[in-house]
Amino acid sequence: MLTVFFFFSAGNMLLKTKLGDVQKFVRITEPNLKEFLVAAFAKFGVPAVTEGVKVVDSSGTELDEDVFEDVVMNPSTGVLTIKYDSESVSKVASPEASQPSSLNSWDSGDTDIIPDSPSRKRQRLDAEAKHVRVFIIFTWFEELVEPVTVWREFLSPLFALLVQHRIENLFIVSQWGNDQLRHIPNVLNSFVLCFQLVESVLTNKPGGERIINEYSRTKSLTDETRRKMVNMLAADMTEKNGTSPPRQVKEMYARGIVSLFPYLSDPFSKNGYEHYYDGESGTGYLAWRIKTIQRSTAKDRRSSFGESAKGSSEDVSGGPTVRRESEFVPETALTEDECNEAISLMKHSADEDIVKKKMKLTFEHRRNMVLDPQQSSNILSEFPRFKDIKGLVEQDFIQMFGEGISSKLLERWPVMFKKKIIQQCRKLPSTSELEELLLAADPPENGTEVDFGWDSDLSSVLLLLHLIPPSAQGRKRPGKVSASQAEKHLVVFKKTGTNIQEHLDAITSQAQPYLLAVGVKKNTIHQFFIILDKNAIPCRSTSSLGAFDELFKAHFVFGTSYNSMLHNMYTFIQTTVYNIDVGKVKESPRVSEVRARLLR
Repeated sequence: MLTVFFFFSAGNMLLKTKLGDVQKFVRITEPNLKEFLVAAFAKFGVPAVTEGVKVVDSSGTELDEDVFEDVVMNPSTGVLTIKYDSESVSKVASPEASQPSSLNSWDSGDTDIIPDSPSRKRQRLDAEAKHVRVFIIFTWFEELVEPVTVWREFLSPLFALLVQHRIENLFIVSQWGNDQLRHIPNVLNSFVLCFQLVESVLTNKPGGERIINEYSRTKSLTDETRRKMVNMLAADMTEKNGTSPPRQVKEMYARGIVSLFPYLSDPFSKNGYEHYYDGESGTGYLAWRIKTIQRSTAKDRRSSFGESAKGSSEDVSGGPTVRRESEFVPETALTEDECNEAISLMKHSADEDIVKKKMKLTFEHRRNMVLDPQQSSNILSEFPRFKDIKGLVEQDFIQMFGEGISSKLLERWPVMFKKKIIQQCRKLPSTSELEELLLAADPPENGTEVDFGWDSDLSSVLLLLHLIPPSAQGRKRPGKVSASQAEKHLVVFKKTGTNIQEHLDAITSQAQPYLLAVGVKKNTIHQFFIILDKNAIPCRSTSSLGAFDELFKAHFVFGTSYNSMLHNMYTFIQTTVYNIDVGKVKESPRVSEVRARLLR
């Protein structure tokens, strides 16, 4: 458990004070009652009185010497009122009698509560802020908290306020005794430096203030605004460090972004800023922008050098095609003869319960086949009951990951993701396909029936494809593919009465799994199939979200890689919704960015 205490110590404090019918600011250097009374009487221009006088807060409660400091340090204290115990003292000390001409004047020597212009108010706040000292003290009780977590959860909002008011006297003090933890204040100080770096760039470049204001209003940045911010920071970086800035510099700018804008931080990545710059792979929005600057510079200089070599191959330590430890451990391992006997029995048994039981027992044998390039193409020939008994895909997936992970999409999508995806897609550039999906995903509340397009759940899944569009496919491939084009690789509609075998026979090339939806119309589907290698596997679920859940799981059950056009979207579903192989698979910056938006 980490406890963080914030102490604000002011060289000068301004307290709203009322005496009689007059209200003014009174400045004190130390928060004690006697000094306050002396300063207040001097401010109101009346003789100082030490006896027969009391101070009350806005609720009428009297402030004694022992509680005065605690009360005035509270930002919600309000106005302090000075009262006299006797009428005789009141007459002697009346501010109206002492300064009749100044009470309603605009004398610049007083600090009456008068309306400030924005510039004057800012100058006054900046001047006062220079006298403020902020102490942050950490205490340690039970378990280690990463510095980045401390920053996200506790300090980032505070530093945003400090920078806004130009408070510079910051002290970070650690009370942790463990030698391994003594570096944490230094790490947090580095966050502050990065915070100030990015804040300085944005406030001094044209358009930067609009970026800060947009984030202040929405706690997010639109794609267009994010691109402008990245362009500004990359330009500043290359101006100061050349067209090949060191890794440490790029990390400072990336860290500065999520320090200044904490809701842009990716909660699933190690540091939260890898989608802006990942030092391990050299990827991210800042890295890509710098590469664009480098190419532009090389072109301007008429360089003869070609394009730089592509980065390292994709991380293969996670995903549907890797070998992994399964959650299911059979009580008894089948011998080879027993396994062959079980497989033979399943092919001819009419009892679904027996088939499902034997499928569980032969799970390890099937996993070995799936992961063997020489045998994987024969999996549906060896285990043909996938094609006529519903629920076997789900059963194998549960044996791989357990019930908890298996249920995550159906539990989380309606409550955690669907509404937010719709909201984010409303900010995208409008197209007819996008507007149709938005209308189908979020029908009008006035009861108007939407009689076209997919149903609400499947439309929200397809909206995610617009929010995380396909990456460019390369020069020798189709090139840039739209979300609407990629949709055809996710789900295909056929009207009721279509001959499924004719559809399978018409497939001319091997493809990754996709859904075949059969129904009267797109939003009235009565049967879903998973199409894999010219085979139709019936889905157990008749709902579109349940069918998509089974389609995703089929990739892991049959060891099939994601379609390249759907790779980014499926990676998001894998890591963010199911929490499978978090930190083990390579994600595009767009996946991390969308996750940061949806999980805040």
